[in-house]
Amino acid sequence: MDYIASDINLASCEILMTSALSRETILKRILSENVTDGYDFVIIDCLPSLGTMLINALTTADKVLIPVQTQEFSMDGLQALESLIQQIKTTINPKLELLGILPTMVDRTKISRACIEVLNEKYGQIMFRTSISRAIQAANSAKNKTPLCLSAGKLSTEYENLTQEVIERC
Repeated sequence: MDYIASDINLASCEILMTSALSRETILKRILSENVTDGYDFVIIDCLPSLGTMLINALTTADKVLIPVQTQEFSMDGLQALESLIQQIKTTINPKLELLGILPTMVDRTKISRACIEVLNEKYGQIMFRTSISRAIQAANSAKNKTPLCLSAGKLSTEYENLTQEVIERC
């Protein structure tokens, strides 16, 4: 496994890409087959933004996993993202598929339960069976710079279950 972390320099990337030729395909050119050939999976994590970086990721990807925080306003951007995915699939990347919708930051509130219910009604079969809980364990893992998968606990188990589910779907 190889991991390439982002840093503060990535923040200026959106601005630099606005004047680049064929800016939607920059990442696809960087991650060419001869670069990714030795990997079973290449995971591109994106900020929740509909900018050039996301368009590059969608142009490069075969599949999209959409994490959705189970909070009131998180669902608002989902429709815009679906529209963008469809545009990219139609115009630039016909092999792009929606792998599934992943409920995240799930807790015991009414809002969280209501969001999951709405997601299930709308997405049914493409909803992941696994959901990711809101837990301090994630923040502690980041703070201590220790992999979440190496710690014991509910959140670690949820991510293991998600991994198995993703492998099954792929």
